[in-house]
Amino acid sequence: MSETILKKSNVLTRFRRFARSNGLGLAILVSISRVASFHIWRRWFQLSIVHVYSAPLSAIRTASRLPSAYTIRPAEVDDFDELAEYCGNTDGVRERIDRGDICVLNLCANKIGAMIWLRLGPNAFSEDWSTLNCHVRLPDRAAWMFDGKGTIMGAWSGLMMTLPKYLAERGIDEVYTMIDFDNRKSIDPMLSLGLRQVGSYLFVKLLGLKFSRCRDIAEKRWQRLPMSLGRLEVTKEL
Repeated sequence: MSETILKKSNVLTRFRRFARSNGLGLAILVSISRVASFHIWRRWFQLSIVHVYSAPLSAIRTASRLPSAYTIRPAEVDDFDELAEYCGNTDGVRERIDRGDICVLNLCANKIGAMIWLRLGPNAFSEDWSTLNCHVRLPDRAAWMFDGKGTIMGAWSGLMMTLPKYLAERGIDEVYTMIDFDNRKSIDPMLSLGLRQVGSYLFVKLLGLKFSRCRDIAEKRWQRLPMSLGRLEVTKEL
């Protein structure tokens, strides 16, 4: 059997598995999104599919002990230059800090080994408007986690298993995050920590026309916005 035929067989096998788990309609959309990701199409066509994950703090795994080399704390003014370099976006880091977002660091031997951004409710998150065309409204006592990153082995999991204590001290009892449907490198660690998928969001833009739908994980049908996923509201208007 030729290499080309084997590759096609593997693609079909993955498609069938995804369709069995997520439905034929979403599987077809995912296939279209692969085509849409090619640069030649982006000017006329855009397709974004993300999953929303959530967990009460009590369901998130915590660490009884951490390596003594770890220091987990919020970023401070003196961390700005190193944090901007770590994130690769000086203006973006400055904008997030200015609007009140919190960046929690895991310092490994005084070097950033992992970090995650937090927005505490009641609040709203709109940073992905250009690709998702939606806002998320956070209720009181909820936190939105985004743009987590780890570069030293074990640093990210150590940070995440310490996060519940940090959030509980600030009156938070539930966390939410949104991840691209096929980003297994981010999805699998979140599932292992105790987060669970609560819904999906779909956005399509074709020749200037825009279409968006949201689905609760417990329901089969996609609905128009605004829509609630747990205590989180996905909406077009703030």
